[in-house]
Order: sequence, then structure tokens, then C-alpha cells
Amino acid sequence: MGAFMLRGTSYSQGKVDLLLTSKEKIKTKQIAPLKWEVIKEFLFYSFLLRQWIVIPIGFITDYASVPWPIVLFIKRRGRHGTAAVIHDLLYRYQPCSRLLADLVMYERMAIDGVSFTKANIILLGLRLGGQFAWDWHTRRNKQKKERKR
Repeated sequence: MGAFMLRGTSYSQGKVDLLLTSKEKIKTKQIAPLKWEVIKEFLFYSFLLRQWIVIPIGFITDYASVPWPIVLFIKRRGRHGTAAVIHDLLYRYQPCSRLLADLVMYERMAIDGVSFTKANIILLGLRLGGQFAWDWHTRRNKQKKERKR
């Protein structure tokens, strides 16, 4: 996958302004019943992280992992979809704390116009149920690192 965060940028000021205010949605194609692949690189500047987040072409996501019966009210994909893909990337590679990853999703949901109520329900769900996924990715990353030795 390569690097997904950029600390600096070579974009002209006009391009940066456009990217910082963009409500552009992530572009994906469905490759399995609950899996999508990013088909166009996506850039997002997080003011919380003070960094660019780059979602590379080929990144695989399930959008929002919503348990039943909550899926009746909050779908996998919706206005919060772009935020969910960014969140998936942050959980998978863990360049920041779990709390920050959850808050970056909240940050992007605000940009995308997710209602205050829905964004807070999603954030509460992440805080209550996200530890399992975070720990799973921590173990997986550790195993990958050990295999490289």
C-alpha cells in the first residue's frame, strides 16, 4: 500500500484551499458482498492530526461496520461513508491513537454534513465497540512486522 500520510505538500496554495474545503466523496467499486476497493486516490487534510491523509488506489474497505440491529438506522454507506473509509485506514495502520482515529471520523462527518445526532451515535458506537477492531489490527500489524524480520 505504501505511505498514506504526508507531512508536507507540494500543492500550490490554491489547490490546498480547494482540498481543505472539498466535500468530494471517495470513489470505490464493490468487489465482494461487503467489500469495496478505492478506485481513485483520495486526499483529506485532518486539522486534528495536522496531516494529510491519503487513501491509495486499491485500499479495501467495508465502509462502516454496523452491527445488527443498528444497521436498520445507520447504513454501511451513506453521508458518513467517506469518513468511514478514512477511519478504516487509520484503524488498519494506526498512525495515531484510537481516540484520534475516532475523532478524525467525526471531523470528516461534520464536513460531509452528517447530522449532529447521527454523528454522535456513530462516535458513541466507535468508543463502545471499536476496541475489538483496534486490538485485532494491532495484533495483525505486529505479526506482519515479525514476518518481515
